[in-house]
Amino acid sequence: MSTVIDLDTLLSNSNVNNSVEWTVDAEDFDLFATESDPEPTRAEIRKWPQALKDMRKLELHRRRMARFRNRRAVKKNDMNEEYRRLEQKLEQRLAALHRNKKCDGNGGIDSVQLQMQQLVLEHESLREEHVKLQQELARFQKLALMIQSARNSVLNDNNVTNSTEMHSEVTVRCIESKWQPVQQQSGFRVHFPQASPSFFFHPFTREEFDDILRCHDKNTARNSSYLAWAGLQPGVYLGWK
Repeated sequence: MSTVIDLDTLLSNSNVNNSVEWTVDAEDFDLFATESDPEPTRAEIRKWPQALKDMRKLELHRRRMARFRNRRAVKKNDMNEEYRRLEQKLEQRLAALHRNKKCDGNGGIDSVQLQMQQLVLEHESLREEHVKLQQELARFQKLALMIQSARNSVLNDNNVTNSTEMHSEVTVRCIESKWQPVQQQSGFRVHFPQASPSFFFHPFTREEFDDILRCHDKNTARNSSYLAWAGLQPGVYLGWK
């Protein structure tokens, strides 16, 4: 069995005898521990405003959700009441048509219902068509913006190219009655000292070169003296002057 000892008695006995053995009930120990909790630190005190803000935010969120649920319930009730009102109005109109005999034959009411169904279907079809047209219009506008952006980019590139070509000087000469830029021609211009006139050298094509060699080989095969004769002719070699 545990013995309950008063705190003052414990302290007085401890002054007389340094070693005292004692036991305390669990409830008294919890109470003693609760009363002797340390004071909060500065860091804990600094966290209190944030904790209060979080609690306030949570409370506001709960209130907003409650208002949202209430509004949704009210809106649902209003829609149900409107549906019942329209249904009752439709029944009254059909009853009035039946009383006034405005319907033709036995299938008059069915005809009115069919017309109303057609109107509802037509309205739904028009609504879907309207949505599709809006989507197509948005896609067309997006495509038009892309084309306009690409066009502006091409125009800017062309303006830069034109300005570059205007500042470049290209020397041209007449070749077989066709004006061509010198950069596109094959060959080069040969200059002589002492102010002698220059000329533009056009190299042989592969076909011309092969034809000349073939002709020279044939002449040499027929007459061995042709090579010496061709070499002695001034300014002529392989048919080229």
